[in-house]
Parts: sequence; C-alpha cells; structure tokens
Amino acid sequence: MPHPPDEFLVRRQKLTERLATHKADALLISAAPNVRYLSGFTGDNAILLALPGKTILFTDPRYSIQAAQQVSCRVKICRGQLVDAVAAAAAKLGAVRIGYEPARITCAAFNALQARLPTKASLKPLAAAVEELRMIKSPAELALIRRSVDLNSRAFALAVSRVRPGITERDLAAEIEYRMRRLGAEKPSFETIVAAGRRSALPHAQPTAARLLPGQLVVVDMGSFVDGYASDMTRMLFLGTPGARVRSVYAAVLEAQLAAIDSVRAGVAASRVDAAARLHRQPLGYLRHQRGVIALPHRCVQIDQLHQRKARKLFNPKFKVIKSKAQFLALHKLDNLSAQQINRRNQHGIGS
Repeated sequence: MPHPPDEFLVRRQKLTERLATHKADALLISAAPNVRYLSGFTGDNAILLALPGKTILFTDPRYSIQAAQQVSCRVKICRGQLVDAVAAAAAKLGAVRIGYEPARITCAAFNALQARLPTKASLKPLAAAVEELRMIKSPAELALIRRSVDLNSRAFALAVSRVRPGITERDLAAEIEYRMRRLGAEKPSFETIVAAGRRSALPHAQPTAARLLPGQLVVVDMGSFVDGYASDMTRMLFLGTPGARVRSVYAAVLEAQLAAIDSVRAGVAASRVDAAARLHRQPLGYLRHQRGVIALPHRCVQIDQLHQRKARKLFNPKFKVIKSKAQFLALHKLDNLSAQQINRRNQHGIGS
C-alpha cells in the first residue's frame, strides 16, 4: 500500500501549523529520513525549506528527474552549494526566525548557512519537530510496516532453508540480504548480523568467515527496508538437536518477552514494559541487553544431517516440518513450552 498522493502535503501542513507555537517563520529539514517523510524524495542530497503555505525542496542536478517524479512541492535545482540557495530563498520569502534540526546538521553546514543569512535573520534550534509527527503512524504507514515485517519473515524462512553445517557467517548474511531484495526490499534496515558459537553472545557482531558447525547456536539479527519503513527481527538457530540447557533458556526468554508484550498498553511507560520482562528473567540471571530490554525469543532449528537425501516428512509431533529439494529442516517445539505459551506466541506472531 503506497502513500496516498496527498499524504505528504498533509504532513507538511501539520508541520508548518506548529511553527507559530515555536515562534519560527520557517523550518529547515536536512535529515534524509525527515526529508523523505515530508516530500517522498529518496535522494541523498537535499534540504527542505518549509513555511506556512509553501515548501521548497533543494537538491542538485543529479536528481532533477527523480525529484520531479517523486515530489509534489516546488523543487529548486542548485548547481552550487545547497545552503546558498536555501539562504537566498529564506531571505526572499521574508523568513526571519528560521528553525533547524540541531541533532541533524553538521557544524560546517550550520556555520555556512549562518554566514549567508541576512543580518536580521536568526537560526533557532527546533529539536524533534518532525520526529514528533512521525511518532503517530497513518494507516498507509502501518500497512508499509506490516509489509516490511512480512517480507523480513519470508526472507528469513527462505534463507534458513539453505543453512547447513560448513557455510560461513558471511554466506548466511549474504543469502538473507539476497532474499530480501528478491522479495522487494530496497535494502537491509542495517548490516545483517550472523554470529555462531561464542560469537553469538555479541549483541552487534559482524559476520565473519567462521564456519557454522553442528552443536552451535547461531544468532541472526536482520531487517528489511520497504518504501522507507524498516523491520527488525532477531532469531536464534541451533545446528543439531538442542539440549535441555538450550531449551530451558529459550523457554525462560520467551516467557520474559511474552510478559513484556502483555504489559504493553497505551500510556504505559517503557520502563514498566522493561520491568515486566526483568521479573521473568530471574531464573536466567545472566541475560542482559545494552538497553535493558530482554533479548527476543529465538526459534531453535534442528538441521538434519541428511542434506543430500530427498526431503521427507517427519511424523514426530514435537517437530514442525519444512520441505525443500535437497534438505529438510525441523522447527523444534520445545518440550517445556505449555500449550498456553505456544498459543500466546502464535497470537503475537512470534517465532512461528
């Protein structure tokens, strides 16, 4: 579901309506995600100048055709520095108090802009002016987020079907990103994380040439970017049959996450959600996350060693079967998960 044609106009109107509250005549938007949010422009060199009733996109000649196709507001193609044209336009339009994004502009750009503005004009920091609008998603945005999440899940399933002992972390990361793009993603949301064995304990490990071996845990952290909206998913693979220790940790982490999800309500502080997870992680004692949020529950995957045989069904009720041409994977339904836990997980779409 793409954005309705007038959604960008509505966003710009909402933004400029707030300028009076901030005692500003105009706002400069230089952060690429915010420029895209307000205009639909996806180029990497642009500044928006937003005033009540008028918005101008400034970019360079490389994007003249692209801007004409993507943007509904006025476009100014600049052959020199963008800040020169922005300063001239602000002065011509009579903007005296000009807001800017203090966390999104470099010192060099700020100084250049300030030097080019008329003496009577001043720059006013307006922190998170666009981000506050972005906090509340429209139906079109929610649909794009769902698309991104669904695409991410499908890419993971396709990539995992090719996992076997002996491939490298980089092999799996490349396979994941290849599947994302084949399914329609613009790019990964971030650099895909694949880490096996002891390296799976690193929260932000980079894939290496290390090979995946039987009996290892393998963490996968991945996300896809779809029409400007990102997904983020973490899964844990196990090569072989997971033992009691792995199953116990899985169950404990799953319970912690489900407890956190159950505590989510409109108006509830994030610290309350975090506390709900922490109360259920006590049996583990060692699971931590940099931002205080318990790690996502990961699916444990048994990868059968008979990769060259024709895939066939398993009738063991503990396993959910995936068939492929050259191998089969069995997703392990952990013995110590109750039916209630499994149902709650499925309701939330977790580790299905």
